[in-house]
Amino acid sequence: FLWRSCRNRNATTADSRSMMTDTVRQSPNNARTASYTDNTQTTSSSTATRATTDVTLADGTVIHVYRNGTEEEMLKYLNSDEYKNANDKDMQSKWFEFDNISFEFGSATELTSGSQAQINNIASVLKNHKDAKVAIAGFADKKGGEQVNMEISKERAKTIERLLEKAGVGSQVVVKTEGYGDEY
Repeated sequence: FLWRSCRNRNATTADSRSMMTDTVRQSPNNARTASYTDNTQTTSSSTATRATTDVTLADGTVIHVYRNGTEEEMLKYLNSDEYKNANDKDMQSKWFEFDNISFEFGSATELTSGSQAQINNIASVLKNHKDAKVAIAGFADKKGGEQVNMEISKERAKTIERLLEKAGVGSQVVVKTEGYGDEY
C-alpha cells in the first residue's frame, strides 16, 4: 500500500511529499491487533484542530497518533481481511496520506518540527508487522523547475529511507527510493 503526503498545509511545507508502498502482505498466522486508549487530547494549529489518542501495539509499544490519522488507518488496514486477502495489485492501489511528515521548504534533509514523531510511529508499526514490506517515493510541489523538483523528491525519499534504517526497520524497505518531482 502507499503512504503519501499531498496536502498544502502552509507555505513552508507545501513542497513536502513522501510515500511508502507495501509489496508483501502479512501472514494471517502472524496477525496482530492494536488496542486504543481513550485519553484523547486535542492539538491545534492555525489551520486545524485534531484529536489525538494513544495506541498500544502488540509488543506493548505505545504510540501517540492523530485520531483517524495515518498510523490508525494503517493499523486498521494491516489487521483487516482486506489486507490479508489482497493481491499485489490491490496493495499497490491502496493509499494512505501522511498527516505529519514534512520537510523544510527547499530542503531534502531537514524535517519540520514534529515529523520525526510520525517516522518513529511508522517504524513501531512496521516492527509489529514484520511481514509488511515498503518502497519509498518522494514528491515535491510545482514551485521549482521540473529537474530541481525531481532531484529534491529523490533526496527526500532517501532521507526517509535512512531514517527508517536508523529506526531499525530498514530491512522492510524492499524497493529502494524513487522520486516523482511534482508528478501525481
